[in-house]
Amino acid sequence: MKETWKLARGFSDYAVSNLGRVMRVKALERTNVGKLITPFPSKAGYLYVTLHRNGKRYSVLLHRLVAQAFVPNPYHRPEVNHKRTKKDCRASQLEWLTKKQHTLDKVQRKQQTYPRRKR
Repeated sequence: MKETWKLARGFSDYAVSNLGRVMRVKALERTNVGKLITPFPSKAGYLYVTLHRNGKRYSVLLHRLVAQAFVPNPYHRPEVNHKRTKKDCRASQLEWLTKKQHTLDKVQRKQQTYPRRKR
């Protein structure tokens, strides 16, 4: 699959690729243009990248950046689902779901169980 790049939504100094990579596209102090940003895992297993905007640092979920740039969302669904593992942030492995659809997917894949109801 050919890698394509688009500007990251909300972070005009960065570009995101359909293969789940992030790169700086504008120069900043001590940072080179074209430098790939290394993602880091959260405790929950999702990949984050640290991006800068207006002098502030932001930790941003990598899969959301990729989905916002490359995965169509015609029904304005709020959540991004990984079709496979949480570390696979390629656009082809992401989809937009409702909260209910996302919860059902997690249960089906045994990533989450239904909470017990109080009696």
